[in-house]
Amino acid sequence: MQSLSKGAFLFLAGIILYAQNVGIGTPTPDASAILELNATDKGLLVPRLTTAQRNAIAAPAEGLIIYNLDTKCLEVYSGTMWVNLCQTCTSTPPPPNINGPTEICFGENYAFWGSGAPSGAIYVWTTPSGATYTGDTLKIINASSADTGWYYLRYYWNGCYSLIDSLHVIESQATWTAMAPFPGTDRAQWYTPYFVIGSRLYIVGGWRDATTNLNDCWYYDMATNTWSPCANYPLAHISHATGLSYGNGKGYVVGGRASPTGTYISNAYVYDPGTNTWSPIANFPRTIGSTFRSATTWTGLGLPCGSDGILYRYNTLSNIWTAMTTYPAGGTPYDGSFRFTFEDGTYVYIGGGHSNCPCCSPKYLEMRRFAKATGGGWQLRASVPASAAPIIANPVYINGKAYAVGSDYYLWEYDIATDTWNRKCSVPAGFLPGISAAYNNEAFFIDLKSKLVYKYTP
Repeated sequence: MQSLSKGAFLFLAGIILYAQNVGIGTPTPDASAILELNATDKGLLVPRLTTAQRNAIAAPAEGLIIYNLDTKCLEVYSGTMWVNLCQTCTSTPPPPNINGPTEICFGENYAFWGSGAPSGAIYVWTTPSGATYTGDTLKIINASSADTGWYYLRYYWNGCYSLIDSLHVIESQATWTAMAPFPGTDRAQWYTPYFVIGSRLYIVGGWRDATTNLNDCWYYDMATNTWSPCANYPLAHISHATGLSYGNGKGYVVGGRASPTGTYISNAYVYDPGTNTWSPIANFPRTIGSTFRSATTWTGLGLPCGSDGILYRYNTLSNIWTAMTTYPAGGTPYDGSFRFTFEDGTYVYIGGGHSNCPCCSPKYLEMRRFAKATGGGWQLRASVPASAAPIIANPVYINGKAYAVGSDYYLWEYDIATDTWNRKCSVPAGFLPGISAAYNNEAFFIDLKSKLVYKYTP
């Protein structure tokens, strides 16, 4: 009976303690505190852990407090990170920078990353849904409408939170539209010279295999979405050549190979759409092969390995090739294949490239530009993103931006004003284009292997 009475007393005491606030060192604990400690010669000793021991705590509760033996500070878990309570900063730190896309395509993966924080700072992200995460990078997998909206980023450093940077992300409004397929014989996506006259994109010859000669000519009318044949190229085969247009209503094909496995040649021909005829013009000063994917008013010199980087311009009246400028010393994009070029009206841009030859690097990321009028004033621009290299469909210029397809199967946008490359949506399934052109503020891409043609509307 005595034992039962003690048990009942202890059980009752537990209920009373649970139902009221508790004071240690004081008979009248504050009503707002569940536990008040009062002493003039003692303190509260909380668990003391190293940073490694703290990080090993499984699923710490929000509000958990420890003393960090490494930082010599009390720390509390905020629910997403450990917050140092030492408060050594004297003012609010400046905001960091959010880096990442402002447009996303649903179903694809993206990454945002922070920059500008002091070494040792912890980035704290807030997503459009209100969720918070810590870390240098925030990844989006299989993007959806829930991933659009405002993203916020701050960092925690020396016991203080910084000011906040923000980024608004929307669904990409750009669209891919299937167009009339290529009606000719399939061939490799690349190595086919092409040029644009008005709304017509002309493709000439190409490479199919080591034994098949190709010299057929086709044009795609971007205004009417129709294909039509044109006069065959004068040689039995043409591939690995450069296509040119000078704004005079005619197209030019320079250099290339006169047989599928032959050596490079210097022959050049002009095509007149009015008479549907080809005529020879002055040979290029040296043998040339695929120097640029599709130049507009410039072309250059280059065999894989050993190019000297000289760029030439053709005078349509005097029928003379003239060396105009040389790629700056130390540059590499004129070597190898898969070089690209585009113009914005003021500058000519040259970059990229890829080579399998033993003396060259596998991929080139460098891009430069020079003044179109003079051939001078070379400037280094933003490098091609490594994941996109090599660019497989030549950039096309539309309203201050250039659009190109990378070997990662994504469309990339180069913003001339900000000198930045931005990844857009992936290309349609089964589509790997090697030919591109712009018309009426839209980009057209052609895959001669699958024969697919798509229009991209920014």
